[in-house]
Amino acid sequence: PGQVRSRELDTMAMNSKPDTLQPAEYCRHALQAIEVSEERRKRRKRDTGADLSGMDIKRAILKDAIADAPSPDDFEAWLLNRVQSSRPAGPIRAMAIEILADYQNACTFQSFNEWLADGAPTPRVEDPARKRS
Repeated sequence: PGQVRSRELDTMAMNSKPDTLQPAEYCRHALQAIEVSEERRKRRKRDTGADLSGMDIKRAILKDAIADAPSPDDFEAWLLNRVQSSRPAGPIRAMAIEILADYQNACTFQSFNEWLADGAPTPRVEDPARKRS
């Protein structure tokens, strides 16, 4: 069958293509931010098993995107192909939509990109190791 476009991915597409931030660079920053947040997750008192499952999926997608290094013009299609080739597709689709939205935010808003590059610090947690050198 021909490729069916995901409505959610289509509606999130930007009118102008990101031309400065490479998807692999964004994915490296996002992966680092996940590692920092993992330490916070481990300290939570509630059951975070569902969080861990979602983050495992997200990590796998980010690592594959770093390895494949799709161009900014091809990143959405790369994510869509990942969704279509996965079973079950639902959890992968949810993470792909989140990754695409965050990538587009990083392309659009320099402050978001800088926050992500800093390890996505939260106001409640101060960790000097997360600051960029």
